[in-house]
Amino acid sequence: MSSQQYISDENGKLEAIILPISEYEKMLDMIDKLDAIKEYDAAKASDLTFKPLESVMEDVEKYRSKSKK
Repeated sequence: MSSQQYISDENGKLEAIILPISEYEKMLDMIDKLDAIKEYDAAKASDLTFKPLESVMEDVEKYRSKSKK
């Protein structure tokens, strides 16, 4: 059961809604989940390439060696 309250102007046009905190938090959670799904789908659709960790660590060490000089 929802205990939403609607607020309207003097002409009866709906202006706002008051929700219980629990419903508001559920909505925020659903929005977060949808955003994560969209980001995942975008990442899957992109042409990302990955390097093995060992290769990345070698690059980091090379960079560090150059910056110390």
